[in-house]
Amino acid sequence: MSRRLLYIVFICLSFHSAAIIKENVVCFKEITNYIINKKIVPNWILDSKDEFSSIYKTPATEIGDWLYLKVYSNKSELVHFSSLEKLNIKFENHTCRLVMTKKKLKIQSGFNDELLKKILNKSKKNQSKGIIYAWSENMPLSKIGLKEVTKVAKELNFQLVDIRESKKQNKNSISSFELKARGLGDHFPSLLVFKNGKLVSDVRPGYDNPKRLRKYLGGF
Repeated sequence: MSRRLLYIVFICLSFHSAAIIKENVVCFKEITNYIINKKIVPNWILDSKDEFSSIYKTPATEIGDWLYLKVYSNKSELVHFSSLEKLNIKFENHTCRLVMTKKKLKIQSGFNDELLKKILNKSKKNQSKGIIYAWSENMPLSKIGLKEVTKVAKELNFQLVDIRESKKQNKNSISSFELKARGLGDHFPSLLVFKNGKLVSDVRPGYDNPKRLRKYLGGF
């Protein structure tokens, strides 16, 4: 079996494991070809669902690079995000001809994807591990959690990267598309673990006392 054929089989299995295949995706072949051409190894996650459509998402090829699949009863759409651009991909009815529109995005201030890449590159170089901890100064448990996660991180030799939601700005200072796509900042506090240059955990929302935190981080 050729490498390309094996890749196609893997992609089809990824659709099946996310239950996307059960929705009879319109233009499935063309969507698969796009994924293959972009060399994306998908790991689909259900993002949202209503009576009209289902939206799935997967990390793509690098930090800040995500692919969203919108599945309707009569059509399918892809949205390919990166830190610098948004690519809308629609498939014409019947022919499934691919139609793309591109929009350039500005690099956002705050904790953005460029800063995240620097942290992960340093972790890869040093073969180190760390915690990204998102917290809000408006929430008492966030402040308590910050003190405790700082202490535990030092004990276990984890780098700590803390991101604060500012009371003055009244908005989340997380501008990294990668972190937002993973759900960091949907709830405060929450944390994400990285190791040897890669994000290696799901987002862990909520306050953990030191005992639970040590046990959780001990798994990495």
